[in-house]
Amino acid sequence: MSAKEARKICLGGGFVVVSKGYGCVNESPVACLDVDPDNPIAGLSVTFNATGSYDPDGSGGINGIFKFEWDWENDGTYDHIETYPCDGIATHTFTSTGQKTVKIRVTDGEGAKDTTTRTFDVGNVIYVDVDSYPFHDGTTWVRAFVDIQDALDIASNGNEIWVAEGTYVLSSGMSINKSISIYGGFDGTESTLGDRDSFPGNTHTTTVDGDGSVSTCLLLTDDATIDGFTITNGNHGVFCSEADPTITNCIITGNGFSTGSGIYCSHSSPTITDSSISSNGKRGMSCYSSSAPTISNCVFSGNTGGGLYCSTSSSPTIEDCVFSGNTAEKGGGIYCFSSTAMVRRCVFYENRATYDSEYDSKAAGGGVYYSDSSVTLLNCLFIGNYCDYGDGGAVVSWSNEGTLYWTNCTFVENDARYGGVLFTKSPGETKRLRNCILCGNTADDGHEIYSDNYSTYYHDYTKLYYCDVDNSSGWKYDDPEHGAHVELVEENIFVDPVFLNENNPKGNDDEWATSDDGFMIQSTSECKDSGYNSYTYSPVYLLYDITATTSRRVGTVDRGAYEYDPN
Repeated sequence: MSAKEARKICLGGGFVVVSKGYGCVNESPVACLDVDPDNPIAGLSVTFNATGSYDPDGSGGINGIFKFEWDWENDGTYDHIETYPCDGIATHTFTSTGQKTVKIRVTDGEGAKDTTTRTFDVGNVIYVDVDSYPFHDGTTWVRAFVDIQDALDIASNGNEIWVAEGTYVLSSGMSINKSISIYGGFDGTESTLGDRDSFPGNTHTTTVDGDGSVSTCLLLTDDATIDGFTITNGNHGVFCSEADPTITNCIITGNGFSTGSGIYCSHSSPTITDSSISSNGKRGMSCYSSSAPTISNCVFSGNTGGGLYCSTSSSPTIEDCVFSGNTAEKGGGIYCFSSTAMVRRCVFYENRATYDSEYDSKAAGGGVYYSDSSVTLLNCLFIGNYCDYGDGGAVVSWSNEGTLYWTNCTFVENDARYGGVLFTKSPGETKRLRNCILCGNTADDGHEIYSDNYSTYYHDYTKLYYCDVDNSSGWKYDDPEHGAHVELVEENIFVDPVFLNENNPKGNDDEWATSDDGFMIQSTSECKDSGYNSYTYSPVYLLYDITATTSRRVGTVDRGAYEYDPN
């Protein structure tokens, strides 16, 4: 070999440097890199251990290595550098998911270098399975955490937590203060969210159980998503505090063992969809302090203390929901105080008010009670709501002001002491019932609408436009001399609306708000094509009827909640 030659001869992953003199003076080091965990999660720290690197003919440093350089993106730029004394271990957090390649370069005492890379996938999911084993890291189903709280402790914004079927009994409430998504309903083998069985019909029940002692099962203080859980046995099932979370595909039941609710909102605007809020001991849902939830496709049933309670400037929007079999002193379905509610395409069925006062008014409101508030009702069905002792089988309006609209609603078979449909005592308020049907409602005094004003200066008006009232005599009570007015304003009729089948309200499909419902009108009904279209344009544009599928925009609109469907 020439003395002037310089060559590199590979030897088992290293090389020999042949300098301008004779002989070998240095073997190159060997770079090694371990990654822990093997399946990293975005947002969580990953440990990169290069202490297995070595210099075959070196000494000192760490196995003869004196410099470690990490390139987190494998882009040629070394982002983290350590020189001896050091430990040869570095951590890094990836903020995005996908395949990643990390490079390590090591240098020995003579300046020779070697590199190696590790390629791996960074995921976004933390796994929980009550049937797993302790001391796992949550990076796969096989290594799933046993407790949801363990996953919450390490999660960061943007992470998902997947929870396998089973019952997770709490010893204390869980606080969710991160913008994360938590999904239940897995069998523990899924690799994508789309592999999870769809709702409704998912049989992999995932239950968060407060064990009858936990004050709040889930405390939400950030904009998290809760999807696919049964939440039960807490004083509060879910408590939203200054947050706008999403709750979907959930069953919230059996909460409120003291003064709590299935869902409680304070200064919050959650989106709640496709969920059941049922059999909670105090209230189904409570909204306070300017909360503005959006609630759709939900069922409120069998709640004691009422389905939905709103107070202190709350403003819920409620669409395509069913309120059934709820009980409260006032407002079995919905109670509003100093609040504003928009209610569209909802069914109120057999809700009950129990209020009975020996000295005070007996205004109760089986379906809805609102005071110092505004409640707009659009495309709604009120059927069989009642008061044990009091007034306002379907609705009570008490001490309200302003103008509100009830458009294309159907009121049937509601019952009370006074006012089977409506009991009103609101000086300064004008209620406009438009394109509505009032049929078969009963009261001890025989009146469907009862106005009981107490002022000669502030008047309470209830005005009917294009409505059908099946009782042409004695259907109303008012006292104009004392400001209590119930007036037929325009094109009202007094005929049998000719329903499809009053004895089968939900129809053969056993579902509310579908075209085979018993209170759909028949083709021979005088309510067909006899409403007034302009009323469906304001204050809110009504494109569909209560079914959310049959258009109001074909010809002349029908009266009532259902648009006639020939199919």
